[in-house]
Amino acid sequence: MIQNLSTKTFNCKSFFGKVLHQLNLADGKLSQLKEEMETMKQMSSDVQVFLGTREINKTLCEEIKSIKGIIDNTFEIKIEIDSSITSLMNCVDRLGVISVEEIHSELEFKDVKLDQAQRQIYVSTGNSHRVVDVKLQQRIKMKGTEMRMGVTGCLILTNGNILIADILRENQVIEYDGEGQHVRYISCSGEPYYLTLIDPDRFAVTYLDLSKIDIIHQCKTQVQTIPTKNECRGISYQDDQLFVIMDSIGIVVFDLLGKIINTLATDSQKVYSITTAKDMIYYTNEKEKTVHCLRLTGQEIWMYQFESFILPRGVSVADNNDLFVICPKSNNLFIINQNGLDFKILLDKPDLRTKPRALCYNSDRKELLVCSEDGRTAAVYTVILG
Repeated sequence: MIQNLSTKTFNCKSFFGKVLHQLNLADGKLSQLKEEMETMKQMSSDVQVFLGTREINKTLCEEIKSIKGIIDNTFEIKIEIDSSITSLMNCVDRLGVISVEEIHSELEFKDVKLDQAQRQIYVSTGNSHRVVDVKLQQRIKMKGTEMRMGVTGCLILTNGNILIADILRENQVIEYDGEGQHVRYISCSGEPYYLTLIDPDRFAVTYLDLSKIDIIHQCKTQVQTIPTKNECRGISYQDDQLFVIMDSIGIVVFDLLGKIINTLATDSQKVYSITTAKDMIYYTNEKEKTVHCLRLTGQEIWMYQFESFILPRGVSVADNNDLFVICPKSNNLFIINQNGLDFKILLDKPDLRTKPRALCYNSDRKELLVCSEDGRTAAVYTVILG
């Protein structure tokens, strides 16, 4: 009886081994179809996408049919004990009979309707409130300085004024009003690189050649300095914490008193730009042409890789976690949807006119500021959700 059980168990294991192998093959094919669909969305015309989707749908239907056939049946093993077991020693030659009966598995296969999958080529997933466009509110020509500029960071304040970090201007952050008129120079400790707004009166600034962060009070012109181990690059404020890209370390999280709360790894040492939302961290890797989304614990949620001609630089996040990305090389402003599945070009060269280098979304004003690399022009856009 034990030998009989072993034989039937082995047969069942062999069967399910073949089933698992077939399912793994099917999973590989479905993953390949998904990758082909994503590539087709980005590189093909609408007509090509439509025709290609029909062919992919045919293959997908065949795979679904195959999977349903594979999981349609399972096995139930029964052992029937002989009724004469009580007189085993004298009356019977065996304990019972082992049988394997093939029955309906009742496993449910849930598949997304193919027509819905086809529509997802054109409309990304996510909540109903997503960034659909930006509308030019005002184009600003900066006045009051004739010096050559190298803009690396910017802020739009709650009163509509603009702060500019010019890496070529030592010891000064420049403030303009909403019309582009020069307001004042705000003193800082070196060549400012990146800015982040803490509250209406305070902002933080980093310096590429200095191992420190300054928190500057605009009204009182007071400066609080946080010493750091290495030089700092991008910086972003969120919920009483500063998230800082630090050379050779990664993302270092400080409280506002300068205490290190956490240190998170990045995929490269060549990371310069960062932004944060309530539960997310975003940074760009210009060398690898990637944008990364992390949890506050450092766990990567998604990574988006652009084509070879796009070098993502500055980033800023909208209220719904859609991500604005600028590329000075291709002269574009992009939006990556909140789940990292697709992107859309919002502005290109004719709209931007000159290389965009820095950007900032102000949640209170629902406005997006985009500044040119040479510091001569900027533009404020109203963000349209749909």
